[in-house]
Amino acid sequence: MEWEMDNGKSILEVGNVAMIISLNDQGRIAQWNTCAMHKFGFESAEVMGKPLANFLVSNSKSTSAQELDHMLQVSMGVDHSETKEFTGLKKNGSRFPLELELRTQHTNSGLVYTVVMIDISRRRALEVDLINKAKALDLLSFQCSHDLKAPYCSAQGLLQLLRQKDLSLDASDLVDLLESSLNSGKQLLEDLAMISIIAKAYRNIEPIDVDRMLHSTVSKLQMTDYFEKVDLDVELQLEATLYSNEQLLGSLLKNMVRYVQMYSCSDDDQENDLMKLSIKTNSKESIITLAFNGAISNPKDPFCTDGLQEYTSANESTPGLCVYLIRNIASLLDGKLQFEMNQDQSSYLSVTIPNPKPSKYFEKC
Repeated sequence: MEWEMDNGKSILEVGNVAMIISLNDQGRIAQWNTCAMHKFGFESAEVMGKPLANFLVSNSKSTSAQELDHMLQVSMGVDHSETKEFTGLKKNGSRFPLELELRTQHTNSGLVYTVVMIDISRRRALEVDLINKAKALDLLSFQCSHDLKAPYCSAQGLLQLLRQKDLSLDASDLVDLLESSLNSGKQLLEDLAMISIIAKAYRNIEPIDVDRMLHSTVSKLQMTDYFEKVDLDVELQLEATLYSNEQLLGSLLKNMVRYVQMYSCSDDDQENDLMKLSIKTNSKESIITLAFNGAISNPKDPFCTDGLQEYTSANESTPGLCVYLIRNIASLLDGKLQFEMNQDQSSYLSVTIPNPKPSKYFEKC
């Protein structure tokens, strides 16, 4: 008996990091270690026999007393109870965040409740600082993207003014070359901007309005030069709501069309490239397929495992970024990428992504 009391006191006084408090079966303070005294500002004599709930504020809808009572009941017969967050009330009126764990021990004198609390003020401050820095970085990234695109937009406006003038054939050719270079540079900036956000954007899963997403994607494609020679046929088979990230899916579709248009070649004499985009969605997965007549030319890596290879092109300054975006977006969405060319010169590029189970929030909507 005496050994148990001495051992309990020695455990209470160990360390200057953890606030260790002993409670009786009514949740009232029986022992209060030095660390708790320094953190809360109360001497042991000031807190003995008082409910621990008097010095805490619950971070949930229930009161601190209700939370502690629930933890006392749950801790019965359990080696490790759950850890919960509370707000500590100091003697000087200030507050601080803490994590609390309650444990139950059986002794010869009965049940002993031990509360272990850790001050998490520094961690909370670091989290807030990290959020603020992330916001500042996002703002800086947006501003840099805008500042980089502004000269291209101004240059394109000047080119339109030049085209209204009577230019010689050589001058017109030079204007065309300059416009092509500007468009390539603008596309490069858009690719780099997308690369900078894909690691963050994939966490935002939401129900996708496929029709609206396609309309938005096609509208963006129509603003590009390479889409002028594309006839796109769309087929939708939507048996279930698609849950994914709309921004990433839109970029994936755009780069799939861009990849096929830039590197495909066909023996047909048709002026435009014919493509068929199919989106099939069920409760388990969504299959996005872009089929086209033709083959992919000038392979740079014939041993590529997924069949999606990087190619060189006179009209594309950074061909690898297009492939990089397709691969990484598919990977972030836990998708499977497949590229296949058939003997009849028909080919398809397909991405299969899982359709995750909706969260409770979406189930209520």
